[in-house]
Amino acid sequence: MHDPSSFANPTPLAHADASRDVLPRGGTSQDATHHIRLLINPIAFVADMKMAFLMIKIDESERDFTRFFWEENPGIDLENKRLEIFWMTRILFGVKSSQFLLADTIRHHLKKYVDIFPDTFNHLNQTLYVDDFLCGNVSVQEALTTCVESRQILKDASVDLQKWRTDSSKQNQRLKSLNFELDEHKELLNTLIASKVLGVALNEKSDTFYFDSSDLETFLSKRINTKRYLLQAASRLFDPVGFVGPYTIRIKCLIEEIWCLGLGWDDKLPKQLEVLLNKWCNEIQYLSEINSPQYTTFKPLCLQMQPPFSCIAFPMLPKRHMELLLIY
Repeated sequence: MHDPSSFANPTPLAHADASRDVLPRGGTSQDATHHIRLLINPIAFVADMKMAFLMIKIDESERDFTRFFWEENPGIDLENKRLEIFWMTRILFGVKSSQFLLADTIRHHLKKYVDIFPDTFNHLNQTLYVDDFLCGNVSVQEALTTCVESRQILKDASVDLQKWRTDSSKQNQRLKSLNFELDEHKELLNTLIASKVLGVALNEKSDTFYFDSSDLETFLSKRINTKRYLLQAASRLFDPVGFVGPYTIRIKCLIEEIWCLGLGWDDKLPKQLEVLLNKWCNEIQYLSEINSPQYTTFKPLCLQMQPPFSCIAFPMLPKRHMELLLIY
């Protein structure tokens, strides 16, 4: 396995960089709103590309940049080592440029179908996230059409879509009848869609999303008020859609304050920041009380707060005729 973060010990004559430090990141090719599309359609479905990165070859003229040493029997006898030189021939997984190269290659193949399957082209162009396909439609028939056409488009690019999951039992049966590779080893398909894509859980009976904070509560119960522990806690709070945005933004602002103070990784936090952290940790138990219907609409609003500056899309529910119910 290639480790793009590894580097040799620097010498007085040479500075050592890891490969991911010298490779360019590439442009932004991902749609930042891909998660939201699962919420604004009643039929949601996801799939992932099989070995997506391994399907893309590196041009021979560029392979010298991916050379590496290989030894059959690694050991500590440096004098008698027999090293061989190999070249990576496929896209490196884990370097900064990997996502851009994959996304740009896929979009190149999608353009062939912009006039043949225009609707599905738009879906794929807007809902592919790295090697995941996250989509939704208003009806089972439209969802089925999108699935069939997207499979054909990516098959033409030598990429197979696998592990299909949907929150519609009818859609699931239709996909099975067409020999789609379903992820049938999972018991609660719609719950998995929610946790994998949105970072939240789904109550099947009430058809509502809720935030499961039990694991984070357990982690915080053993907390140590240091910068290292604070970052570990923040990284465990996976909320890409922003269901608990007002809660997560507080810990980010706290991290910013700690960084400005120049504290070491294991230095104790000042009393004022420790009080803010303890308050944040004590409120985690209330996150599970927040819930949202699976199918919602959004009202974008801009707010100016200090800190931070925010643009928020408020989820809203149709109520009766033309009334809207603000739920967040």
